[in-house]
Amino acid sequence: MFKTISIGIIALIFTLAFVNAADEEIYGVLRIVRYSFYAIAAPTAAVGFVIYTQRRRGNPLILHLGAYLVLAVGLCGYGTYAANGKTDPNTAAHMHVILFPVIYCAYTLITMWGFGWIHRLISKRSNQCPEPGASPR
Repeated sequence: MFKTISIGIIALIFTLAFVNAADEEIYGVLRIVRYSFYAIAAPTAAVGFVIYTQRRRGNPLILHLGAYLVLAVGLCGYGTYAANGKTDPNTAAHMHVILFPVIYCAYTLITMWGFGWIHRLISKRSNQCPEPGASPR
């Protein structure tokens, strides 16, 4: 279920980034598509990290929360930019098309690193505690 929801949200982020880049009159279809792919680099990496960790260590619920947080920030950010429409071309307000994906990638890296450490600490604690009913060593 995590994969399905994540892929749907990533597709929605791609669509919103595409609409935003088209509103900002980025010339050339390939540039619009490229900027849209920049927009989904961060959430795709976060979801991929969770899926990789899930295969190695079971069910990382705390990492799911981190990935959903990253997806929500991307959805809110690109939703806001797409809803605002075209910005003034004589100002630097249209630079978010390039700058927001860079900041979003940095945010994703920091967020998933933090949630990864929390997951690691929780995993270490649960491995140290014996299961109920187990005999003491």
